[in-house]
Amino acid sequence: MNTQEALVAYRKNQNNPRVLAVSNYSALLLGLETLVCSRSPRFEWAGALLNKESLGRAGEFGASIIVTELDSMLGRECVSLLGGESEFSIVALQGSATEAQIDEAVRKGLKGVVQKQAPNEVLLRAILAVHRGEHWLDRLVTSRILRGLTGESETSSANLLDRLTKRELTIYHAVIKQVGEPIRKLACELHISEHTLRNHLTAIYAKLRVSGRLELLAFARGEQNTNPVSEDNSYS
Repeated sequence: MNTQEALVAYRKNQNNPRVLAVSNYSALLLGLETLVCSRSPRFEWAGALLNKESLGRAGEFGASIIVTELDSMLGRECVSLLGGESEFSIVALQGSATEAQIDEAVRKGLKGVVQKQAPNEVLLRAILAVHRGEHWLDRLVTSRILRGLTGESETSSANLLDRLTKRELTIYHAVIKQVGEPIRKLACELHISEHTLRNHLTAIYAKLRVSGRLELLAFARGEQNTNPVSEDNSYS
């Protein structure tokens, strides 16, 4: 196993979030480092990246969470370049970013948004939630994203659902009925391992042409509006 593979394995096996900061604002970096280190061992500090050129080294730090800021060009470039990576999830602080910039970042894979003026505890809770596989977005952001995604869908959702196996369909309905539930809890209720659930979700996302749980919810809303389902239908 090479160094990169070892780091990926480390990230997957750790229970505590390991935080990598991306910013060219030294005061923010110092504040984040102080906050994370003050909560050790519940949180771990991985280090910091200061410019766009260094983003290619993000995978070398063994981080599970990246914290950046949407107000800066570097933060938005971080989301654009790394938001789609499965190795880590991104939480961003925002103060002056526009709604369009926030929404675009979420579409590119940003998992959490925290206001800069929010208490430190809010940021820590967001990091923990995202580390568990959840999203940390306010209702307005989620609503805008869902409306946009639903409106963009032109493919018949019913035809796409036909691609799912019986087991995948069961998992699909379990996920959309329990929005925001951690992967661990969903897997427990479905009586399968987290690894197996993630494999099923990867297949479901590919077949339904979505990139994650947020787009899956948008897909489901569009499907329900087009093809109402009676209450007595069973998906098991």
